[in-house]
Amino acid sequence: MPKLDISSEQIKKIRRILFSQEIEVHVKSEWGAQWERHSEEIHTALEKNKKKGDKFSISHTHNMGGYVVLNSPGPWSLGFDIEVIDRVSPQVVRRVSFSKKEIEKAPSSESLWTAKEACFKALQGPTQPTVISQIEIGSWTTYDSQIETYKMQN
Repeated sequence: MPKLDISSEQIKKIRRILFSQEIEVHVKSEWGAQWERHSEEIHTALEKNKKKGDKFSISHTHNMGGYVVLNSPGPWSLGFDIEVIDRVSPQVVRRVSFSKKEIEKAPSSESLWTAKEACFKALQGPTQPTVISQIEIGSWTTYDSQIETYKMQN
């Protein structure tokens, strides 16, 4: 199985794009859901790296898992999602989309799904909608085949 870890260059690029040197991204193929102890290993690593008050978000898919940590004061929310693109079908994305326009403006169905998942994770407590289709995503910028940004529209 090929190694699917994120490179230090990709992490630097993410920090530049998000204007945040305080964000840490940790991704490993060994944390994928195919491994029996993946969840425990992600949480153990997270506990070693986060400090009191840090925001964090965890994600995993079959062959990769990881987390992000943001050490920054303020009202920021953080959502993170990893997905294998073959698992995302256009039919499912249509079902969870806010509108047809939202789908048309997204770079791909996979990108839209991942963005919605990340937003849903970031919106915790009373701000979290009851269903993911209530989140509208737009204002996309594609930096490369692995990095895109977007804004929640509502």
